[in-house]
Amino acid sequence: YREGFLWKRGRDNGQFLSRKFVLSEREGALKYFNKQDARDPKALMKIETLNATFQPAKIGNPCGLQITYLKDNSTRNIFVYHSDAKEVVDWFNAIRAARFHYLQVAFPGAGDEE
Repeated sequence: YREGFLWKRGRDNGQFLSRKFVLSEREGALKYFNKQDARDPKALMKIETLNATFQPAKIGNPCGLQITYLKDNSTRNIFVYHSDAKEVVDWFNAIRAARFHYLQVAFPGAGDEE
């Protein structure tokens, strides 16, 4: 479980706005919310299709992440960053660890390398 705020690039205007993100392995999803006190997430990304990669050049920030996921059978991307490099690395590691654990459970016979 991880919860915090990341700067997310808007789809239409490209402006970065602070958004609340919640990663819950128990729920099997990464969610983000437009408002701090919102009940319903703006987007729900299932861990089974979730991936994160460092993309500082694409985002224009040295602490930038590209998060990809499947929605309605198409790959979607969101671009986020945080001013603290450790925070971005912690998010990257949390997303990758949740995905790795999902794959270990989904494919119990597969080795870690696979």
